[in-house]
Amino acid sequence: QINLKLSAGDIPDMIKSSLDTSIIQTHGVEGGKFFNYAPYYEDYMPNMTKAFANYPDMKAFGTMMDGSIYQLVQNVLTYTMANPIYYRGDMMTELGADVPKTVDEFYDLLVKARDTYTDIEGYYPFISDITWLHQNIFPAFGEAWQQPFGDNGDGKVTFNVTSDQWRRYLEFVNKLYADKLIDQEIFTMDAATINAKIKGGQCLFIGNAGTQLTKEHYASGKVETKILPPLTSEWNSEQKVVNISSYGWCGSIISAKCENPEYLMRYFDMFYTEPEEVFDGICGLSSWLGIKGVDWDLTEDGNNYFRILPDDTFGLSEEEYKNKYVYGGGYTGLVILDKFPINNPTQEMKAYESAESYYPYMKPRMLDAQFKYSEEENAELASLITDITTYVNTATAQFIIGTTPLND
Repeated sequence: QINLKLSAGDIPDMIKSSLDTSIIQTHGVEGGKFFNYAPYYEDYMPNMTKAFANYPDMKAFGTMMDGSIYQLVQNVLTYTMANPIYYRGDMMTELGADVPKTVDEFYDLLVKARDTYTDIEGYYPFISDITWLHQNIFPAFGEAWQQPFGDNGDGKVTFNVTSDQWRRYLEFVNKLYADKLIDQEIFTMDAATINAKIKGGQCLFIGNAGTQLTKEHYASGKVETKILPPLTSEWNSEQKVVNISSYGWCGSIISAKCENPEYLMRYFDMFYTEPEEVFDGICGLSSWLGIKGVDWDLTEDGNNYFRILPDDTFGLSEEEYKNKYVYGGGYTGLVILDKFPINNPTQEMKAYESAESYYPYMKPRMLDAQFKYSEEENAELASLITDITTYVNTATAQFIIGTTPLND
C-alpha cells in the first residue's frame, strides 16, 4: 500500500513506519518526495546532533550515499533486547533433563518432550517463528553466525545461505519438522497464534516470545522461564550468536511538501534525549518504558529501573503492557539503558538470563539489511535482491517442510 501511495505522490506530512533503503533511494534521493533532514537537524534537533557526536555510527547508518538523511535512526541497547530461544524451567524439571549443549542433545530432548506430553492437545516441543530458528540454531552448524549475508571476520561480505553450513542447518530443521518436534504451522502462524499457544503451555522451547509467560502461567506462582545458551555441533565447537540489532530505522519520514517540518523535527528530537537530561518525562526510553515519573523511574540509588504499574496489569506480557499503556509503535531514538529492571518478573528474568546465557556469546553483526547503493546500483540491484530474497525464503520453507528435496 505504501508503494502505491508513493508512486501516486499521495504522501502524508509524516510516515511513521520505516522504509527500506531502496525505497528511500528511489523516492527520496532520486524522487525528491521526502524532506532531507541533513541541512537542518543541527539547528532544530540538538539532542539528535549530540547523539550523532556520541555515537558516530548512528549518523553513518542514517546517511545515504549523497549525504542526505530521510528517515531517523534508532540506537537500542538494553539488557532486555535479545532474541533468544527460551525454555520452560518447570517442564525441564518434570523431564529430569539437563540443559542441552549440542544440537544432538537438543534433538533428543525435543523427542523426550514430544513423547512425554502427549496429553496436552496441540503440543509441540518447540514453537517459534522461523526467524528465531535461523538466528539461534544456524550458527551451531559452522563458522558463520549471521544470515543471509555475513562478515565472518575477514572483512568480506558472504552470502551464507549458499554454504554447506546452511545446508546442514536446513537438514536439521527438516528433521525437526518431519518428526513433529516443531509446530507444523511454523511458516503460517501469526504472533497472536504463537502467543496463545505459548500461554496455553503447548511447548517446552520458545523462539523469542518467552516473556509472554508471566508468573500466572506457572503453578509455582513464579516465572520459571530460562534462556537456552547457543548450541554447538560436530562442525562447530564455539557457542555464538549474532549481536543484537542495535541500529535500525525508526521511520519518521517527513514529506517534502510538509509546510512546517521544523515542528516535527523538534517533536522527534525529544526521543534523542539522554535519560539524565529528560524533560517532562520524555526521552528515547519513552518509546519503550513510557513517561519517566509516570510509567517508570529509577531507584533512589540509580542502579535499577522499575515500572509504575497500573492496577489492571494482571497477566499482561511485556508486549501487551507496552501496547496498552505505553506506546503503540516501535522503538524511537536513543533507547539505551545500562541498568537491570526490578518490579517486573518477566523482564528481570530476560535481563539476567540474557546477561548470563546470550550476551557473552554475541558476535559482530553486519548491517546487511541497510546496504546503500548509488542510483545506478539501485536500478540494477533493487528488483534482483527482491527476487533472490523471495526465492531463498520460498526454497527454505519448501526444504524444511519437505515438499522439495534438498538435492533439487
